[in-house]
Amino acid sequence: MDSINSTFGIGRLIAKHLTNALNAAEEQQLDAWIKADEKHAAIFNRIVVHETLAAALIEMQQINTELALANVKSRLGQQPEQQPAAQTAKLWKRYIGAAAAVAAIAFGIWFFTAPRHLDDRRDNYSNDIAPGSNRATLTMANGNTIHLSQKKSGVIVGDALTYDDGSEILRDALDDKQDNNGSSSRGNEGPITAITPRGGTYSIILQDGTKVWLNADSKLEFLSNYRNKLQRIVKLTGEGYFEVAKDRRRPFIVESNGQQTTVLGTHFNISAYKGEGVKTTLLEGSVHVASLFAAPKAKRATAGPEAGRILKPGQQAVLTASNSITVQTVNVEEAVAWKAGDFEFNDEKMSVIMKKLERWYDVDIVVNEQIADREFTGKISRSRNISRVLDMIEKTTGIKFKIEGRRVIAPDQ
Repeated sequence: MDSINSTFGIGRLIAKHLTNALNAAEEQQLDAWIKADEKHAAIFNRIVVHETLAAALIEMQQINTELALANVKSRLGQQPEQQPAAQTAKLWKRYIGAAAAVAAIAFGIWFFTAPRHLDDRRDNYSNDIAPGSNRATLTMANGNTIHLSQKKSGVIVGDALTYDDGSEILRDALDDKQDNNGSSSRGNEGPITAITPRGGTYSIILQDGTKVWLNADSKLEFLSNYRNKLQRIVKLTGEGYFEVAKDRRRPFIVESNGQQTTVLGTHFNISAYKGEGVKTTLLEGSVHVASLFAAPKAKRATAGPEAGRILKPGQQAVLTASNSITVQTVNVEEAVAWKAGDFEFNDEKMSVIMKKLERWYDVDIVVNEQIADREFTGKISRSRNISRVLDMIEKTTGIKFKIEGRRVIAPDQ
């Protein structure tokens, strides 16, 4: 009986989650339950994508939920708390739909966690692929390329090159030329390039204190004398999250696949993978986004607001194929979930999801057009092997995958 009570308790929390009615304590309780077991996460993801269930639960905001649950429990042989007969008759028509919804949630939880399902999950994949890790290279202005340690997570570029734990990589890192005796000459600017491969991620602190997190398959370019310039300009290909050091006299500019983002000091994310358009999501402060092809070349670095759009926190700018910029309000946590170590999808097309998995797991994924257009909602840690991610998608959508070496295929369904 305790297991039934627990099941209905979790069912009630999920129901309230769907109607945005959870208080802080309940959010913590539900979050703890989801993280306690991978099966719990799969159950939660499967439940929340059912739009009809979500619609039915809207009724819960206006009814006596305890009365609804009492009725459902009575059908399972539990003794409900007594309610006045008049109140029962009055509320019956209003809570029956929500009661059914909560019952469906509770039954789903019970079904997938019942003892007969507690055995270890069968491995449906003959092979498995580990997740990405801290991998990057840094090519200095003198042309030397440094393979950064996978045991570290970030690098600091300054007069010396160090890891973010303080351990030294290279002294006089910003010297453009060094002779055989180690002496150097300064003043000649040169590019410094940080690259993360597919399956890699790393953070970089620039000379002015700006911090950049690079997602997999990304590149960041900046000058060795970048901190001495009137404008702090960097170039991004791929995806990066920026926390820009404030400097009102020198704007910080990111050039990415035909887009220019200008800030003084703020937090934002740019996704600029080739062939996927450019998305700029603002978390804090203010940024100006413009197309590099929307203004004359001579005015690109100082293009005014008329050439682009100014974003507010919670907004995302999208550079379209026609070089115009559209702005929409988005869930910023979803946009930067990768930085927090998660995959988070919200009605996202499978074609987009597969590209993200390809980059993080360094694999090639083949799906047909019918599958590519299907949508999926769910959240899972990027620290999981790819089989765990595919299994969650399969449980929710019914799409079956097969791993062959470093290829993932979805045979005709």
